[in-house]
Amino acid sequence: MLAWAGHGVAMGNAVPAALAVADEVTGHHDEDGVAEVIERLLG
Repeated sequence: MLAWAGHGVAMGNAVPAALAVADEVTGHHDEDGVAEVIERLLG
């Protein structure tokens, strides 16, 4: 799904296979990585 998405974002704590195909790696889920990406995209 990450490769198909057009711009795949993986969490910093994702499995190595996801990190390898992601276009962007954001912070760990404990560090509000999802919020960082959403705020940047909508901001």
